[in-house]
Amino acid sequence: MRQEDLADAIFSTPRIVGAWERGETSLPLEDACSIADVLECTLDELAGREWVENATAEETELVNCYREAPKASKDLILHTARVGRNSGQALNSGHTDAVGIA
Repeated sequence: MRQEDLADAIFSTPRIVGAWERGETSLPLEDACSIADVLECTLDELAGREWVENATAEETELVNCYREAPKASKDLILHTARVGRNSGQALNSGHTDAVGIA
């Protein structure tokens, strides 16, 4: 993305964006949030940090699949994860009938 495009997207100027890139000025948190929204990433990702320090390959793959999925698929991924979580909680508490496990 060009400086001009990013500047337009966050209601700033290319000169200010360039100053951030060159490290001449600090990036205010509010602007960092706007940039993360435009780039569809987290603030940690924008800063070059991993989303979870100790994420397994499967966790990273799950997050990447979710991020790349269309809205309907995201809903299904979340639903599946919640059912799985709740099944595990029910098994641990002895309430297996709540999730249809006999």
